[in-house]
Parts: sequence; structure tokens; C-alpha cells
Amino acid sequence: MASNKILIVDDEQATCDLIKGILEDYNLKMFLANLPEEAMQLANNEEYALLILDVNLPDMTGYELAWHIRENSANTTTPIIFISGFYNDPKSIMRGYMHGAVDFVTKPIDEIIFKSKVGVFLQLFEQKQKIREQNDELQERYAELLKKDQLLKEANLTLESEVEEKTSDLNAKIEELKKAREELISIKNHLAERVEKRTEQLALANTKLKKEINFHQLTKEKLLKSESELKRAQEIAKIGNWRWNLKDDSISWSDTMYSIYGLEKNGKYRLNLNTLLNDMVHPEDRKILKNLWATAKGAQKTRDFEFRIITPKGEVKHIHAISYTDTDEDGKPVTRYGTTQDITEQKKAQLELKTKKEQLKLAVDASRIVVYDYYVKDGTVHLSEEIKKLYGFSAPKTLTAEKVKRFLFDDDLAVMQKDINKCIEGEKNEFEVEFRLKIVNGKIRYFINRGKVLERSENGRALKISGTFVDITRLREAENQLKEINANLEQRVQNEIKKREQQQQLVLQKSKLESLGELAAGIAHEISHPLSVISLSVDNILRKAGKNGTYDQYMTNKCHGIQKSINKISEIIKQIRIFSRDQKAEELLPVDINRVIQNAVLLVQTQFNNHNIALDIDLGLSQGYILGNENKLEQVLFNLLSNSKYAVEEKNNQLESVNYQMKIEISTYQKNNYIYIGFWDNGVGITEEGKKRIFDPFYTTKDKEIGTGLGLSVVYGIIKEMNGTIKVESKEGKYTFFSIKFPQMNDEQLKPYKKYNLSYNNKK
Repeated sequence: MASNKILIVDDEQATCDLIKGILEDYNLKMFLANLPEEAMQLANNEEYALLILDVNLPDMTGYELAWHIRENSANTTTPIIFISGFYNDPKSIMRGYMHGAVDFVTKPIDEIIFKSKVGVFLQLFEQKQKIREQNDELQERYAELLKKDQLLKEANLTLESEVEEKTSDLNAKIEELKKAREELISIKNHLAERVEKRTEQLALANTKLKKEINFHQLTKEKLLKSESELKRAQEIAKIGNWRWNLKDDSISWSDTMYSIYGLEKNGKYRLNLNTLLNDMVHPEDRKILKNLWATAKGAQKTRDFEFRIITPKGEVKHIHAISYTDTDEDGKPVTRYGTTQDITEQKKAQLELKTKKEQLKLAVDASRIVVYDYYVKDGTVHLSEEIKKLYGFSAPKTLTAEKVKRFLFDDDLAVMQKDINKCIEGEKNEFEVEFRLKIVNGKIRYFINRGKVLERSENGRALKISGTFVDITRLREAENQLKEINANLEQRVQNEIKKREQQQQLVLQKSKLESLGELAAGIAHEISHPLSVISLSVDNILRKAGKNGTYDQYMTNKCHGIQKSINKISEIIKQIRIFSRDQKAEELLPVDINRVIQNAVLLVQTQFNNHNIALDIDLGLSQGYILGNENKLEQVLFNLLSNSKYAVEEKNNQLESVNYQMKIEISTYQKNNYIYIGFWDNGVGITEEGKKRIFDPFYTTKDKEIGTGLGLSVVYGIIKEMNGTIKVESKEGKYTFFSIKFPQMNDEQLKPYKKYNLSYNNKK
């Protein structure tokens, strides 16, 4: 008999030690393995109460290891808990359940929950062991019974032998009995009469018994047929029945119940109240259902309730349940019965019907339609509630035709009455007429009355006319406005011509800007080649001058000056190319803001330290992704860092005698689904005029030998390309602060990019 043993498999020893520490309170033996081969060897030698497997293992996954263990060891039915910090999506979790998992735990491990789950499976294993022991006892009792049966057979053979001996003795005495035969004849005759009479009685009883047997057989067949028809009816109506034993808290289901809940009848799912509530019931309905069942054990009346479940396939179903309680002789509830019906389709139909009703109501409200029924015989008109809602009538819902006429103009009434009379007399079946209505606020509204005869008497006279009043006031007002517009058409044409001229100027300006971009790209391309030739020539001059002995400081300084100017021109060309968009479009991917900042700072940290510049990094954002380009974002960071470095060093040069600490601060934080990056320095600041033009191309506050005026223009373009914004705050001589804002990507937006192995999806 196996003791309480568990096998823990994880390639990280720290995780194994952590699990071992969590479970040290339980009285069990824990076997640890870091490699799949070691785990399979341990599984082949022992039977375990529980297997705890990491999904991500060397050489094979936890799913493959689970398959090998179940195929080639004594642990074919041992429950498995998978742990993972990476494969935590629904597809991976479902795959784990397909490989025998009873639970799936994600890292970092919650000690309380994990310990509780393991405790449950250890209890189940102990129950399993008890069942095994009981089974062994039954086997022993069965062997004893077989042994007793054999003894009975031997005794029976002995008895038969003795009977044969007795029979032989009796045969010897038959002769003696013949003498008494004559004496018994009279007795025999008497007995024959009694036997005959008894035989008749037995025949009658046998006939009666056969009738009863036939009756019970027919009853059984009808019962089986009824049960089959009931089962079929339950399947069609999606109704299942269940029984809950309140003493041992066990639950039994009909086949339809398993179908409703999406479970296999002979599967490993254990039916009890806790598992059903925690695993199947919709999270929003669990609290209500728990309260309901908490009072069920003391309730003796019928209960009728609805709730939702989530099947193993992720389907959400609406359930209608009815239950009642049986009690014992003392009136204590012992068993609860009930039926469960899948009403998902009915709920969907109700929702669709409700939606259609709301849509119809919205359509009626939006179209400003009043529905009416005119009963010719008594002269009453039934109006829909829209007449009051739309136009403020306080009259009752039912009016007489005479009262309705008071709201109409006489000439409109005459035309309408003429058409209605034709419909009443049978000359026509429907009509359409326009009229005006006097609204209670003194305004006049225009309507179209469309009516149709729905009922007629035997002589053809109309009994009921139904129709609608459609408000066309806006149409008439639009027609009036159109007339007014047509009257001022000439002025409108002049205004439109002026507007078109302005648009043409904008288009021309846009074309000039596009041409400027193309020209800049062309100039950059044309200059690049000769500039490379000049650079190579300067290098050759220096090299040959050194070989010929004509090397002097003057030539060196001049050549280095030329090379410096070449580098300056190259930098301007690079910025012009960026400004003119002479680049291939790069795919936008999720970018980790903090990681990009850390990488950029890592490259400049040493340089800033050597210049005595304090660089303070405050990444308040735990982790956040934006949709952008990592290389371009680094270019933005380098440009801003370069500008801040220039600003603080320029101020330091101006304040040589003052104790001034050069500082640059970079911070990040998240607010309202946006990620913010802040750049602050205590440098020379920017003038009010400079803040207005700071992002214009070729505008710079630096010396002409230092700045090109394209850096912040490129920064602005890159941030805008990534759907971001940048703002500047500055006080001359005090500080400068750049605030960058990007939309933050949520988990749903990040899902399509899992293939790029993002760090958010690569947790161990």
C-alpha cells in the first residue's frame, strides 16, 4: 500500500525548495526532480498521491512528461497539478487538462491557495487508500465465502452418499411394507381424493399467479417505455433531474444533466456542491447560489431559481432549476430532488425580442411617428403615447373625432375628410394626405396622414381605420430654408469661390512643402558622394604627409578642421534625410518604455558622469507598452539628452564662480490609459519666442557650429508618427521640461504580438 508521497518536478531548484517549504506542514514524503528523465525514473518506482509538474522543462514540456508517466508507470490515475509562469493562456491551460491535469497554477505561487489545493488532493488520495483497503477486505471475505462454499459442496456429496445407503436400506424394507399395502389402500383412496381437490386448488392459484406475472411484466415494459420516453423528452427539452443526499453531500445526475453541463458521465469530475459552485457556476452568480444552498438544508418548501454556468468549453449557459426536499420521521431534511433546464436559447430569444422592441421604439421615437386607430361606428380615435411625449398634448389617450378636428385647419380638414369618407364608403382602401396641426405651445407642425381600412362590415362599410401621423415639419422647414438659400445664391457662390481659392492656396503650400522634402532628400543624396571623396582625400593627405616627412602641426590642424566640418555636414545630411522622410517605413510594434530608457541611459551614463552631470532616473511606471519603433524612440531620447546636456553645460560656463550642480531628470508614469515620459533639466532654459518655434525645422538656439536645427523637428515627427504628443515648459535661466504622452496598449491589444516574444508574455 502506497504512503502519502508527492513528486515535484521543476528545472529551477528554487521553485522545488519553495514548494517543499509550503507543504512541509503535511505529513508526507516529497521527491524532487529537476530533469524529466529523473522524474520518469522516480515515477516508475513509486506510486504518488500527487504529481506537481512545471510546464517548461528542458528537452520536453511538462505535458509530454505527464504523458510518459501515465503511459509507463503505476501513476496512470495520479492527479497532476501543472505550474507555469509562461503558458497561462486558455489554450495552454486546456492542453494541460487534456494531459490529465486537475489544476493549473501560475507563478508566482500563492502559498495559501496552493497549499489548500494540495491538501484537497492529499485528502482524496487518503480516501482512495481507504477504498483500496476496503476492497482488499472484501476480496478476503469473498475468498472465505468461496472456501465455505467448497466445504458445503463436500458436505453435500457426503450427504448424497448417506442417502444412497439409506435408500438401499429402504428397499430392503419395501417387502415388509407390502404387507401393509392393503391396509393403506383405503387410506390411499382417501388421500387421492384430497390430492385431486388440492390439485384443483393449485391449478386455480397457478392461473391467478400467471395473470399477476403477466400483469407485472406488462407494467415493467410500460415503465421502461415511459422511462425511455421521459429520457427522450428531457433530452429534447434540455431538462435533467438530480438527487442531493444531504447526509453525505453526494450528488447524482441523469444523463441529460451531464449533457447540459458539458461533462462526460464516466469522466473524472467529482460531483459535489463545492466543485459545482467553484468550477461551473458563473462568478457573478456564485454568491447568490451559495446563499440559496446554505439555507436549502433547512428548507422544506419548493424552490424555483435561475443562474448561469460556464462549461469546460467556455460556453455560458442560463439554467432554470426547481427543487423540493424529503424529510425523515423527525421532520429533518435528508434528501433534496430537483430538475434543471437549459434555457439559454429562451434567454437569447427574450434578449433579441427585447432588443427588437427597443429598436422599434427608438425607430418610432426617432421618426416622430404617432400611431392611431379610428373606430368609425362610435367615432373614437385612439392615439399612441407619442402624441403627448412629442407634442405635449395633455388630452386622454382616447378622443372623439370631433375633438381631434379642433386641432386641424379647416382647409386641411376638408381634404382629409373627403379621403376618409371615400375609404368608409368603400371607394378606396387607403389614403395619404398632408395636414397641419396646432400644437399646444402655439406652434404649427406639418404632418402626413397615411391610413388604411383594416375592418369592414358585411355591406362593405369601414369599421376601423388605422394609420400614422408622420411629422414632416423639418422637411417643410428645410424647403423654406432652401428657398431662402436660393434667394441668396449669388452671395453663396461668391463665398464658395473665395473658400475654394483659400483651399487651393493650402494645396499649393502643401505641394511646396512636399517638393521641399523631395528637394532636401535629393540634395542630401547628391552631397553624400562628393563628401565621402573629400573625407577619403583628407585621410590620404595626412597618411602621405607622414610618410614623406612633411608632417607638421599646421597641416594636421587644418586637416582635422576639414574632417570636423565633413562630420558636421554628414550629420546635417542625416537629419535632412530624416526630415524629408527619405526612409523605408518601419513596422510599429509594442515597445517597453522603461527598457528603452534604461538602454539609452546606459550608453550615456559614463559620459555624463565624466562631465559631472547628475542623471536621475525615476521609472514610476511598473511596466507599459506603446505601439511604436524602438530605434526611433531611442533617437528621440538621445536628441533630448543631447539638448539637456548642452543646456546645463552652457549654464555652467555662464556661472563659473557659482556652486551650481548640473542635473537632468527622466521620469515615467501612467494615467488614464496613457504613458507619460518627462525630461527636466536645470539648464539655460528657452525664451518665450523660442518656445513658439522650438519644433520648427532648422530653428536652433545653439551656435551654428554646434546645432543644425533639425533635432527637435525630427523628435516631433517621430512622436507624432507613434500617435504621441510632446509639450515644452521652460523658464529662461531656470529650467526646461519636455512632457511626452503616448497611448498605452492594454492586454487585449498586446495579444496579436505574442509571436515577438514580448517580456510581458515571457515570465518564468
